[in-house]
Amino acid sequence: SPSPSPSPSPALQRVQYVDQAALQTTLASVGLSLGALLTDIISNPTVPAAIVQTSVHIHTTVTYGFFAASDAALPTIDAGEDGALSITDWGTGVEKAVIIMHDATAAPDILSKTLSFHSTLPAASQVVSILRWDADGNKISGIPVTFDMLGNQACDPAHQTEIWRYPDESSQGASLAADGGTHALSDSCPASSASTGCCWTVTSPLTSSFMAFAGAPVSSSPSPSPSPPDCDDSGEGKQFTLYCPHESILMEQCYKCFFPPDHEVIVCDGWSELQIRAQCDSPFPLALPSLQSEQWA
Repeated sequence: SPSPSPSPSPALQRVQYVDQAALQTTLASVGLSLGALLTDIISNPTVPAAIVQTSVHIHTTVTYGFFAASDAALPTIDAGEDGALSITDWGTGVEKAVIIMHDATAAPDILSKTLSFHSTLPAASQVVSILRWDADGNKISGIPVTFDMLGNQACDPAHQTEIWRYPDESSQGASLAADGGTHALSDSCPASSASTGCCWTVTSPLTSSFMAFAGAPVSSSPSPSPSPPDCDDSGEGKQFTLYCPHESILMEQCYKCFFPPDHEVIVCDGWSELQIRAQCDSPFPLALPSLQSEQWA
């Protein structure tokens, strides 16, 4: 007699929510809630016990992914222009996991904490939180996880990049390298995503929350235009490096100096470092007291 047909694999559950209350109901069914502290999630035995199916739940710019090793693999979480995430290696012994992916500005609502930012590099990805359990419901730590993360800002491979990890209980991030983790530019993120951001392959022995920061090329070629005469005396001031998102406005009152073979400096005569940083962060010209007093002297 013919062999019976194999049972079809269960269809992956992927739900898009219009109503936040409906998402809250789904989260509550596995012992979660919006704003739950990561320390409370990882120590709650209800969560891994309740996750019996791999599924993805999306509401506007926040995505929850539930992973059960006994079910399907977690698919790429594609947030369109906001980036994407693909777990390529959960690590040995992982039976259950939760992924939370959201905008950095939503961290107070999603994680109940305001995350610290890099002092000179802008955020270049969504926040990704990864929580893992073994078959007995114990937190997994010290076993590397590897994932591909697609950023949400235009990619320039020459830019300096840092991946920060935020411990479960902390809002202060630090470079992934401090934990022995690594990151590298990659081409393995899905090309179908609407994001034009860089793709990084990240490996970390510890999980929790991650965010990428990128910008300010490590080195840049100077403009061929000649330096102003004032550049002859530009070596007197303090030099520092920063990311300046509103450089065009800063340049209304400052000027660039070029020093062979490849050194470029922006000079703001009479400005303090605090004033320069304030103007770089402002989308409109600031009335700086010291400059006003010089103008009317």
